[in-house]
Amino acid sequence: MASDLGRILSQATARLSTAGVDSPRYDARVLAAHVLNIELGRLEVLLALGHTLTDDETASLNSLLSQREQRVPLQLILGRVAFAGVELDVASGVFIPRPETELLAEEALKRMAAEPYDDELIVIDLCTGTGALAAALVHGLRTHAGQRSIQVHAVEIDPHAHTLARRNLDRWDVEVHLGDATAPESLPRLVPLLGTVDAVVSNPPYVPERQPVTQLEAQADPALALYGGSPDGTLIPLRIADAAARLLRPGGLFLMEHDETHATALVEALQTSGFWDAVTVHLDLADRPRFLSARRADLVVPRPGPVEV
Repeated sequence: MASDLGRILSQATARLSTAGVDSPRYDARVLAAHVLNIELGRLEVLLALGHTLTDDETASLNSLLSQREQRVPLQLILGRVAFAGVELDVASGVFIPRPETELLAEEALKRMAAEPYDDELIVIDLCTGTGALAAALVHGLRTHAGQRSIQVHAVEIDPHAHTLARRNLDRWDVEVHLGDATAPESLPRLVPLLGTVDAVVSNPPYVPERQPVTQLEAQADPALALYGGSPDGTLIPLRIADAAARLLRPGGLFLMEHDETHATALVEALQTSGFWDAVTVHLDLADRPRFLSARRADLVVPRPGPVEV
């Protein structure tokens, strides 16, 4: 027996709201659109037309809603996520890309598109996870770089995430390396690139260990991809910055996401290391410090200075 789509969606929204889902109306609609294999815009049209669901469609939607009630992340239920103009497969046990990281990708693309590069443009994504940043950068660079040759690498330490990243990045001709992003010298294919790379981007683990995540959806992400290796969460980000300094040519660009509590400490560390110039903190859409950018310095001398926001 057919069921009215509007009534089903109202019930679904109520179910998800009771379960504590942050965006119950949106999630209910996304899941319904997924069952019907249509875009959200088309779903709204069907609602206006009084569309009905078949018994099989209703059963499928109820099954997905049950997972979401148990706070399984929406992206894992769908098996994919949209990120900065590309679509990526996601899987349990691999960090799910967040919308705020798209701001880092946008800034990186803006910076690289504005600069002249005489030869091949070389970019490395450290701690790639699903491959989100690498895919977004290749997609964007192919749009803006014209005929410029582009070489993109991605590094991931977790074998499960590495396998997923290879699947996501295969269409973008990105070379994905299994290994420690903080030690590029240990990856034979990256050794020849030391000191020659034009840009390094990273969304490393950075959650302070003294402040474990509490949101149920976030707890689906692996601890390896969340926590920054120290009580304040800065250990791994600082090691990533050191690795980037060894990879980049003088003047090369570095962008790294960080915890909102890290801005002052990371900027001070980068400025006093002597490896970096133009260290700048960038805000997210909620005006929280979310990522930093810097240029590889020509000389290794202390360069203290004020935090730029």
